[in-house]
Amino acid sequence: MVARISGDEFVLLMIDATESAVDDLIIQITSTIDDYNNRQNERPIQLSLGSAYHSHSLRQMTQLFAQADAQMYADKSERKRAERSFGAY
Repeated sequence: MVARISGDEFVLLMIDATESAVDDLIIQITSTIDDYNNRQNERPIQLSLGSAYHSHSLRQMTQLFAQADAQMYADKSERKRAERSFGAY
């Protein structure tokens, strides 16, 4: 399930997924965006991702959202730091 939670932030809820499946999806999304950006330079896509996993997460959704949000902002900060050091992606 994909839902827009605010502005340009979306959440992808994977039900009955393993932690490995979550990690694999993040790698797949990142690789797809990188491939797209490598093919064209006019309008690169910048994406910050965060994830959280718990095998029985229904009672802990607030904590999972907070964890994923913190990871996303850490990813965003790292990308900005890299852009300042090495130029734009």
